[in-house]
Amino acid sequence: MSDPKDTNPFDPGRFMETYWSMFDPKKQSELFDPQRMMETMKSMAPENVDFQEVFQRNQRNLEAVMQANEAAAQTYRGMLENQMEIFNRVSQEAKELATPPGSTDPAEAGAQYSQAYSRALELGLSLMTEMAEEVQKANQEVYGKYQERLGAAVSELKSK
Repeated sequence: MSDPKDTNPFDPGRFMETYWSMFDPKKQSELFDPQRMMETMKSMAPENVDFQEVFQRNQRNLEAVMQANEAAAQTYRGMLENQMEIFNRVSQEAKELATPPGSTDPAEAGAQYSQAYSRALELGLSLMTEMAEEVQKANQEVYGKYQERLGAAVSELKSK
């Protein structure tokens, strides 16, 4: 019999494992693997270009991009971990606040738990959303800045 975890597409542990793997800094740096890049560039250039030499000439720049991308992926992963910390913290607070002192009525306890967890989830998700929106805003600002610089770089290339 197969393990239910292997067959349940909604398994939270499996989901989180897949989710976190998307932000693995090493995997992000592999996107700029010199061999892959060379193959891509070969398909876009004349046959007489020596890409081995081109990439050797730019080895330090390529390594710098790979390191910067690893750091960026680690930063993004850190933001996700901070979001989980927010979630865990509000959940823990809800648990502590929802424990009715001296109450033995299961319906009353259930209502208090429900109310506390609902409010904690609302507040936690709101904070997590704000955090993600701030990161997205910063990313868009940086991208806009580099779009301008890209235009200047392309103009420079065309002028030579």
